[in-house]
Amino acid sequence: MKIGIFYPDDSTANTVRSIEVKRFLDSRGYATQLFGFNNYSYIKYLWFGAAIKAGLAKPNIIKEDLISRMQRWANMIERTILKKNKFDVIICESFTLAYMFRKDMDCLKIFDCPTPPTSELRYSNNYNKQYLTKLREIEIKIYEKSDYIAFHWESYRNYVKQHIYSGKNFFTLNWGCHPTTDKAHFSSPSRLIYLGNLGGYWINKELLSYLTKISPNIIDVYGLPKPDIKYGLNYKEV
Repeated sequence: MKIGIFYPDDSTANTVRSIEVKRFLDSRGYATQLFGFNNYSYIKYLWFGAAIKAGLAKPNIIKEDLISRMQRWANMIERTILKKNKFDVIICESFTLAYMFRKDMDCLKIFDCPTPPTSELRYSNNYNKQYLTKLREIEIKIYEKSDYIAFHWESYRNYVKQHIYSGKNFFTLNWGCHPTTDKAHFSSPSRLIYLGNLGGYWINKELLSYLTKISPNIIDVYGLPKPDIKYGLNYKEV
């Protein structure tokens, strides 16, 4: 069985998940290929956040024709990769790349979706209501035409089933882990760690600041870009 995995090569957890899915399938004897696509969106968000802070840009100034990019990538994938490769299964790890799933394909289609895309993009302030309505229609069409749908988190799956799409093609694809014989030992008093992105519009630094103030345990914060001191975070340089 030949499996193609299409993913956003953005050096985030989405990339890690795609590599781990391939590793798991390879260990079971399947022939898998990875196809990464990088539109520098992660770098753009980090830069944009820094630009706003420096007064060089204003919120809502970046407008991106996401639908056109989805169509362009789908056409490119069909003309090049799918024309040269006959896959039994295609796993897509990105809403942007999953646009190709809207069509009938001679393979099993698995959409492993990171987040409810249109709902997340609504809070970016980069798209108006009319555009978001079009994105929602595309999102639902992808759900309907996929043979199976998984979400990276159960809370996202439950949200989609309750508010957006309640089809019968959901399944669970957990992250899993690498067990070790060396178990973790906690110091006393214990400390908490936040490790992740600190620059995207979806990162609630106000909540992290609030938790830092009320937590009986120290919360150490690691990530980029460095947060403003106004949040009062116990930020650690790496």
